[in-house]
Amino acid sequence: MIGDTMKTEVREKLKDKQRIVIKIGSSSLTHTYTGDLNLMKIEKLVRVISDLKGEGKSVVLVSSGAIA
Repeated sequence: MIGDTMKTEVREKLKDKQRIVIKIGSSSLTHTYTGDLNLMKIEKLVRVISDLKGEGKSVVLVSSGAIA
């Protein structure tokens, strides 16, 4: 998990950016032991993207798709 201090630093760096590219590995979207899709992780990611879109950002999501 990312700590609150790191989250604040990341938000500060992104505040003036218009386009944000999020690259996420397939393993970040799946359960560690089963390899099944982890809907809670996906929901969290969607909420972050939705918040960014709500701030007027253009968001590009990139995933290798190697596992999922």
